[in-house]
Amino acid sequence: MSSMNPLQTSRESGRHSLLVALGLFFLLLVVLLWSAGNGQAQSAVADAIPETVVTDVVHIQSGFEVPVRLHGLVESAQSTDVGFDVGGILSSLTVDEGDSVTRGQVLARLNTDRLQAQTQELNAALARAEANAELARISKDRVDELADRKLESGQRRDEVRAQLDAANAQVREIQAAIARVAVETDKSVLTAPFSGTIARRYVDEGATMTPPAAVFRVTNNQQLQVRFAVPADDIAYFDEDQRLEVQVGGRAYTGRVLRKLPLRSTQTRTVDLLVTFVSSPALFPGDMATITVTRDRPEQGAWLPVSALSNGLRGLWTVFVVNDDPANAQKAKISARSVEILYTDGQRAFVRGALQDNEQYVTGGTHKLSPGQLVSTTQRESQPEALQ
Repeated sequence: MSSMNPLQTSRESGRHSLLVALGLFFLLLVVLLWSAGNGQAQSAVADAIPETVVTDVVHIQSGFEVPVRLHGLVESAQSTDVGFDVGGILSSLTVDEGDSVTRGQVLARLNTDRLQAQTQELNAALARAEANAELARISKDRVDELADRKLESGQRRDEVRAQLDAANAQVREIQAAIARVAVETDKSVLTAPFSGTIARRYVDEGATMTPPAAVFRVTNNQQLQVRFAVPADDIAYFDEDQRLEVQVGGRAYTGRVLRKLPLRSTQTRTVDLLVTFVSSPALFPGDMATITVTRDRPEQGAWLPVSALSNGLRGLWTVFVVNDDPANAQKAKISARSVEILYTDGQRAFVRGALQDNEQYVTGGTHKLSPGQLVSTTQRESQPEALQ
């Protein structure tokens, strides 16, 4: 029995390895061809079913309105600090903070013991002066009678007349002093200058008052107004007697422009606008009020929904515009346009840039799109005119 020599064994082993390598090569080739065919099929399916986008029409306009919100504080049309015109010790307070008062109602009193003593002293002095004046009158009458009968000299007549004039002058002087004390006594009683509410009390009983120290602050809550600080560029939008909607605490009230003050604040460079309420709302001084006005901006552009915008380069934004594909009426190709946002209210944005009137733009889903992509389009449902 003969055996295979080493040379034959090596040839058989090489032939076997070659067959295995050829088999692996053909297997790999089949896998690659299958993968390529499957990818082309998927690509064909993708090309056959393009992305569907919702479009709308660009409406170019020559300007837009920007709402401007102005804030102000409700204040009383009548508000003043009241105090005594004379000094003294505060003896009593008849009202307190929050009390309603009527015009002329007594609010506080000063101690008048000193004034009463002065009045008694002056009354006594007046009685003495009147007695002296009466004596001077009697003396004058006697001297006049004697002088007429040539029993008294003319000089004596002149002396008694001067004495009578001096006595009468002293009477008038004391009467004036009594009137002055009476005025001080009247001013020792503090009364309300108008009907309203005691907004603040500054002192307590027993305090020593010196003019012009205040005792109370009185406000008239029935006549309320709002003071708005309006930028000088916006004050022209308001006219006297113009009706406005004033928002206070989430509720709307009807206001009327009372006046535009002809002064500009040196600190804020604003002009004060006073607005009164048509009715008498249950508000309080210090409440925050808001009015909204519209400012015209002459800028050419278009309103677009915020969802139609995507981030662009160098601070600009991108809008996708739909262009019809001449080769396929069922598909359209999109292109990117750069725009600048001039104003946005959170839902819409007014933009200017490379947009043409009546162009079709994609309203949303821009994160799934790229320039040159083929899409199928559907028209956006019509919106209310106020949102256009």
